[in-house]
Amino acid sequence: MAYWKRNLAFTWCAQVLSLSGFGFVIPFLPTFAIGGVEPNVQSALSAKTERDRRGLLFGIQTLVGNAGWVFGPLVGGWISLHFGIGSVFSMTAAVLGVTMAIGTYRYWYTQPKSLPS
Repeated sequence: MAYWKRNLAFTWCAQVLSLSGFGFVIPFLPTFAIGGVEPNVQSALSAKTERDRRGLLFGIQTLVGNAGWVFGPLVGGWISLHFGIGSVFSMTAAVLGVTMAIGTYRYWYTQPKSLPS
């Protein structure tokens, strides 16, 4: 299975778990599902990058991922303070819906270029 198909499967699993009741009952399941994306992203980056640029690319990818862990709660707290707690869940559902739509479009209508299976 190609890297992008595995990433899409892990992303769908993480989004379903985080939007369903399992995200509240068993809080580690969404994090576990999202954790499957990281090795696949690094494998795809490693396959698509020349050897001497991989360290820089892995550093940027880690920086952006960790920035999400920092700024996500800050932005969520600000939104809940100004617009109410329900708006945080509505905005999260909208963002995840757009992400799933883009992933579905890429899955069905585009083919990766020269990624090994």
